[in-house]
Amino acid sequence: MARPKSQNYKDWVEKIKDQPLKFFDLACNGSYDCEYMKEHENTKAHKNKYQEWKGSLKGNKKIDDDIALSQRISSIQCKIVLFLLKKNAPLSWARELEELMVTCFPEKNEPTLLNLYQEKCNWIAQALANVNQEIFYENIKNHPYSLHFDETSTKYYKYALFMVRKMNINFTGIENFSLSLHELKKTDAESIYKSHITDKKIEHNLAALCLDNCNIMRGAINSLMTKVKEKNQTLLFLHALYI
Repeated sequence: MARPKSQNYKDWVEKIKDQPLKFFDLACNGSYDCEYMKEHENTKAHKNKYQEWKGSLKGNKKIDDDIALSQRISSIQCKIVLFLLKKNAPLSWARELEELMVTCFPEKNEPTLLNLYQEKCNWIAQALANVNQEIFYENIKNHPYSLHFDETSTKYYKYALFMVRKMNINFTGIENFSLSLHELKKTDAESIYKSHITDKKIEHNLAALCLDNCNIMRGAINSLMTKVKEKNQTLLFLHALYI
């Protein structure tokens, strides 16, 4: 019976070399598209196989140690991505932080196993955004905020990032929150704005919208800027301030 690999984001997931869009399910003993990982995880067949597989691993100290290591690595990965999001920094910096940690902590196993490639950073960012969305909504209902929109692209994906930026409670600094990360081919900016701003009834506190310079964002006819202006004539529109 195969055992979980310590570099996994989930204990039953194994990365497939040279195939960044696929993963290997150790419990089901098969490969699947990363795009459908969440759907696969929730299937009855996977849940049954996972319970059988997990049960077969109990009592093995080496495997328990590997699982604990995997959990620590996942925690570090989440903290790095969260740090970059809060600092309004590109997620691509995760690789550089990974290399820095390997240099600074050569005696530790965790830095050498982080493997923070772009797609993984995107998955973690979306998961963090989903977990914290309701908290963010409540936080900004009574405080002015600005909304930043930008695109982040890789060889395989193009994502739209919505980020909330507001002054902290002590008025001593700016806070950044990742509100949502969406694959562009499956949605559009206007519908995301509606679902995350208008429908959540937080539009009245929106002070500014920061957009990049492409036509779909700032064009004169059908851009997001044009659509939002139809809803809010007093909104301040800014050029993108980050990559």
